[in-house]
Amino acid sequence: VGLLTDKAVVDYLLSRGMTKDTMVSFRIGYAGKGWSNLYDYLKKKKYSDEDLVASGLCIRGPKGTYDRFRERIMFPICDSQGRVIAFTGRVMPGTEESERPVGKYINSPETDLYHKSSVLFAFDKAKAAIHSEGFVIIVEGQMDAVMSHQAGVTNVVALSGTASTDSHMEQLARFTSNIAICLDGDKAGLAA
Repeated sequence: VGLLTDKAVVDYLLSRGMTKDTMVSFRIGYAGKGWSNLYDYLKKKKYSDEDLVASGLCIRGPKGTYDRFRERIMFPICDSQGRVIAFTGRVMPGTEESERPVGKYINSPETDLYHKSSVLFAFDKAKAAIHSEGFVIIVEGQMDAVMSHQAGVTNVVALSGTASTDSHMEQLARFTSNIAICLDGDKAGLAA
C-alpha cells in the first residue's frame, strides 16, 4: 500500500512534523495489514520463495512463507548510489502489529546486498553536503536523519541503532575527518 494513499499514515507523519515532500523524497511507504500481501504480489511476478527470503522481504516459517513487514511505516535503506537495498519498518501506532511483543522498529536482515555494519542511512543524500560542509553529523535513527534533512541540515546520516563500525568511518573518511555524533539521550545512546 503506498504511503500517500493511506490517510491515517500520512496524518501520523504530518503530526510528527514531516512534510509530504519529505515523504516522497525519502520514498517513505507503508506495509499494510496482512501476512502475505507482498508475498502474494511478488509470487504473481514469478519470484521464488527462495528469492523472497534471500531478499529479506519475507520469512519462511513452519506454516509457510510470509511478509516480514506488516502495519509498518517503511524507510528504504539505500546504498551510496541511492539504490534500495533494505528497509526499516516502524510500527504504526494503534494497529494490531503495535500490540505484538515485537520491537517498535524492525530491520531487514543481513543479505547479499545489505550489511548493516557498512551502510549509513541517508548517506546517498548527504554525501555532497558532507563534502561541502566539511563535516558529518551522525544520528541514531532514520526519523532523526529525515527530519534534519527536511530542516535543511543535509550533512546528516543515521546509524541503524547505536553501533558505528570501522566500515562506517572508512566510508565517511572519503569525504571528511570531522564527525559530530548526536545520539539519543537515553541509556543506549549515552552508552554508545
